[in-house]
Amino acid sequence: MGRRGTLPREMIAMDVKSPRRIVYEGSDGYDTEIYTIGGNGKNRVRLTNNATNDGFPVYSPDGKRIAAWSEKGQYIYTIGVHGGGKSKVVGGSDPSYSPDGRRIAYTGSRFFERDAEIYTIGVDGSHRTKVTNNNTPDYRPSYSPDGKKIAYIRDRGRIPDIYAIDSSGGSKSRVTGSKYLYSNPSWGSRP
Repeated sequence: MGRRGTLPREMIAMDVKSPRRIVYEGSDGYDTEIYTIGGNGKNRVRLTNNATNDGFPVYSPDGKRIAAWSEKGQYIYTIGVHGGGKSKVVGGSDPSYSPDGRRIAYTGSRFFERDAEIYTIGVDGSHRTKVTNNNTPDYRPSYSPDGKKIAYIRDRGRIPDIYAIDSSGGSKSRVTGSKYLYSNPSWGSRP
């Protein structure tokens, strides 16, 4: 696909409330669409069907909706787990639900723009908050299990680093050093 280097053809997220369904982006031979499938590999359901790439799907914490990204127009939307009720939330990419399901963290710019920043917004598109504010690209946010922090990639040059920042902005810290390529941070619930 060419997005941010070498992403896999299928990005997968598990419904944590009901591990029987998996959401993922998969190629239909023309572009990528959003699908769900049973954990046993049966009952595949296509949720989107359009002439653009859709990707980065994530389940809401209650398992009732999915947030995803649309390449055409570069925006984040939510959609019901059965495919209905698609609703545009905001321009951006890389959605990540807050643990309470009320907010979405996202990259507020097109891929690889010079000054992409991390934002949060209500799932209804209200109350946008700028979390990072610098002159380097920040992307791929991930909420911590308690919702107090957001991990993200900060691209300061050839090798990006993982940072963690308060979910309302402000205090941040670098988590990794610039020796290796870091990508796609995701908080776990285990210590």
